Amino acid sequence: MISSAAAPDPAKTWQTAQKFEAVALGAFLKPMFDTLDASAGPFGTGEAGKTWQAMFVTALSKQMEQAGGLGIARDVYATMLRMQAAETPAPRAAASASRAP
Repeated sequence: MISSAAAPDPAKTWQTAQKFEAVALGAFLKPMFDTLDASAGPFGTGEAGKTWQAMFVTALSKQMEQAGGLGIARDVYATMLRMQAAETPAPRAAASASRAP
């Protein structure tokens, strides 16, 4: 399927790959924090403690990604570029296809 969308922006694609890595890191970190004893932790107990803990995990995962993370973003970025290239028709191919009977 050929998309009529504008050409992909590599900077936006890189940002998306970085966000994906941060989300993946958060998914890895969350179970670790779920095992902590809430009464002994800095977040407190109850819903407020759960909210603060979730915000902490999100912030920590973003910081980890910015510091280099696990390298997932590079692979995701490369894959996204390949997928975008496969969806974006070459200028000549698109022009000749529009003239085809």
